[in-house]
Amino acid sequence: MLAVNSGCWQAQTAFQEKVNIDPDVAHAPIVDLDTLEMTVRKFV
Repeated sequence: MLAVNSGCWQAQTAFQEKVNIDPDVAHAPIVDLDTLEMTVRKFV
């Protein structure tokens, strides 16, 4: 099983700030299923 956890698409919310979470905004992981190599595309 392969699981990929991507970043979020919004800036830090008040709740995230309260619990000290600093999100990676607008980053999307791309996994090549043949080689399992991962690259990250930045959309900012």
